[in-house]
Amino acid sequence: MVLYAIGASVGLGAAGYELLSARGTETRQVPAENVALVNQQPILRSDFIAQVESETGLPFENTSRKDQLRVLDEMVDEELKVQRGLELNFAETDQDTRNALSNVVDQQMLVEVAIRQPTEQELTNYYDSHKAQYQTPGAMTVCDLILADSNLDSDQLAERARVAVAALRSGTTRQRAVQRYGLVNKNECENNFYFAIQIHLGDQLYEAAKQLATGAVSTPIRTSDGVHILQMINNSAPVPESYSDARDQVWGDYRTYREAQIRTGTMRFLRHRAKILIASDYSDYQLNAAAP
Repeated sequence: MVLYAIGASVGLGAAGYELLSARGTETRQVPAENVALVNQQPILRSDFIAQVESETGLPFENTSRKDQLRVLDEMVDEELKVQRGLELNFAETDQDTRNALSNVVDQQMLVEVAIRQPTEQELTNYYDSHKAQYQTPGAMTVCDLILADSNLDSDQLAERARVAVAALRSGTTRQRAVQRYGLVNKNECENNFYFAIQIHLGDQLYEAAKQLATGAVSTPIRTSDGVHILQMINNSAPVPESYSDARDQVWGDYRTYREAQIRTGTMRFLRHRAKILIASDYSDYQLNAAAP
């Protein structure tokens, strides 16, 4: 009985020592896939090898023990700093840290797009549903002739513009029509792509210009600054591109489209599971669960 009592006491003492010296449920061994544990947070062996190769520019097996130990020391320091930053709540309070975390989450969202190549069927489906995006840029040369004579009333301006249009359509040269009817060649017969012409003419005149064939003259168009007559020197309308010609652009557009889809879906999920309260002075804020 005495020996049993002594054995039990020794066992309880050893167990008590282990309980008192242990920290939580921490492991005392480093798993094979890790090169170190820092407060039970692993430093992966694969990350360590990649870091050594990156810093030395050599295959891992050709690096020196000194370099390996130096890099390991750097990675332990880095992990300690990261843990200290979390301990001090820098992830919540430091704007640079918040930006970095936000960017990392963005990249994590889109990793599927970055590593996965779309199939030809996915690309052709996207092309078929967005054909209007894939065409050669239209270009035109158009003269914007404006009649703005302060000595004429509205009816007189309209009549002079009508006569000027008839003269131009019947073959009168632009130079002669300008002199005879007091027109001003406002844009000096600009030659440009459709989008630039639209910017310079404005939407109203641009829509009229698009409808004109090469050599045509528009009817008088009244705007706030006078009466305009458009003379089309050349109108080269956009030409649709085939899938094979536009494939590179389709691929880039499809990737952008998929990134937007994934980002929107992820943010919808995050917002749906979050409890978000808005201050009363911003009660007009509309919480959008479908987009960031």
